Amino acid sequence: MKSSGIGIRSLEGSGVIKSDRIGIRGLFRIAILIVVVLAFAVIAAISYSNVTADERAKAEASIRSEVNYLCLQLESLGNRADAFNQITSSFGAKPQELESKDPEGYHLLSDPVGDVLKGYTLAETGTVAIVADGMVVASDDKRVPVGSNVKELLGDEADGAIDASLQSTQAQVIPYKGVFDEAGGEGAYGEGDDEAFLLASQQGDYTVMVIEPMSMVFRDRKSIMVREVVVLNVTLIVVFLIVDRLLNLVVARRIDKTNEALERITSGELETRVEAKGTREFRSLASGINVTVEALQGWIAEAETRMDSELAAARAIQESALPRTFPAFPEIPKFDVYAIMDAAREVGGDFYDFFLIDENGSDSSKLAFLVADVSGKGVPAALLMMKAKAQVRRELQSGLELSEAIQNANRELAEGNSSSMFVTMWVGVLDYETGHVDYVNAGHNPPLIWQKESGWCWLRERTGIPLGLRVNRPYKTGSLDCGAGDKFLLYTDGVTEALSEGGEQYCEERLEAAASACLEDAPLELVEALRRDVASFAQDAEQFDDITILALALR
Repeated sequence: MKSSGIGIRSLEGSGVIKSDRIGIRGLFRIAILIVVVLAFAVIAAISYSNVTADERAKAEASIRSEVNYLCLQLESLGNRADAFNQITSSFGAKPQELESKDPEGYHLLSDPVGDVLKGYTLAETGTVAIVADGMVVASDDKRVPVGSNVKELLGDEADGAIDASLQSTQAQVIPYKGVFDEAGGEGAYGEGDDEAFLLASQQGDYTVMVIEPMSMVFRDRKSIMVREVVVLNVTLIVVFLIVDRLLNLVVARRIDKTNEALERITSGELETRVEAKGTREFRSLASGINVTVEALQGWIAEAETRMDSELAAARAIQESALPRTFPAFPEIPKFDVYAIMDAAREVGGDFYDFFLIDENGSDSSKLAFLVADVSGKGVPAALLMMKAKAQVRRELQSGLELSEAIQNANRELAEGNSSSMFVTMWVGVLDYETGHVDYVNAGHNPPLIWQKESGWCWLRERTGIPLGLRVNRPYKTGSLDCGAGDKFLLYTDGVTEALSEGGEQYCEERLEAAASACLEDAPLELVEALRRDVASFAQDAEQFDDITILALALR
């Protein structure tokens, strides 16, 4: 029955450093990625707004340029018509005669509008029209035929936009779908046009009107946005990589080194120190950790010193509770008994005991002897050992039959046993006048018995379960008769389960062989020989369990 000892030796298993949660690199990368995405959205929105404004301004400037050009052309044509009419009047030429001789030339020279829009095309879907008294007198768009009424053709909203543009000299937005049904579908630039820009200017008696659908106004916006988005993406990716690299160099690498040092510290390497390098914050952190570890070393050393002192006192108390005076009963020549207990740690869970049974104050010829092993090690096992030893001795001294005494002791140990610890025990009662032995084996290792007729043999009968597990459990009593020269060898599993450096167990066969080699020895020499044999077998291997041996010889 093995268990870890007590003491402050390391901080393993604290779980301070290791974690399955996301690390600082991941958190910062997520944060940077969110910032980059938000920056991209904001910059893209601003860029879209700026490009839209720029394209609109350029479109307005272009339309205004076209309108101004046409106004100049109309002014020039008007002056030419006036000059032609004056010349013909001064020569007394009649208009009808001139028209009949050269109709085309006459109309070209006398018409103030003339062929100003001949061959003129603003764009595939744009419209240029010249209006006089609300009627179209010239147009480059078959959808706006000459002679049509502008208000009836374009509607009240567009007609009002012409007046608004004349007054403000600014372009106006008018409905496009429904007025120009052909452009209401897919525009010339692949976009549906619901609206258009309209700019009008007055030149004499004529109004020059230019209409451009939105697909014309923003024809370059898509290509500009694609170019700007590509540049923006590349820029933000470069920024992300630079920030991530700086984070790794300045922050994450220092944190990793600090965590590595902390892992070694929490695993018990208290000599480890964190390097005080990097930024002021990291130097302060490293200094704080180092000071804390130094203080922790002092506290642990102080606690170990105090605990070692307390455990030494506990061991002395435990040893004093075991019979240590040998020969035990020099006044009784009928038997000889000797025992040892070597604890694996500062205090142990094994114990032995032997005492004379006082039956109702009268002289007794009975000797109780036992070896027991408490589950676990350390202070809890030592406390249960003291309780079990005292309880068994009290019950046996009360004069009860052996089985009843052990049953009562088991009841006392099992009640309120929340820790589920238990005690295995082999206990015998020897009537040293007759050689009769009654015994109970409560889940313990079988003892070795030497008798002249059979030599060494194992008494493997178990008469009950370990003490402390269940409250009301009966125990049977076994018995045998012995004579002078017979021997009992009791032990705990720390003997047979002792390990060599190669991991081999001492085992029962080796114990029997060692006992046979000391057959003629008294109990003291037999026990000490077995102790030396186990130590020689284990050599430098660590002792994991208590070793307890008791030898009893009848004379």
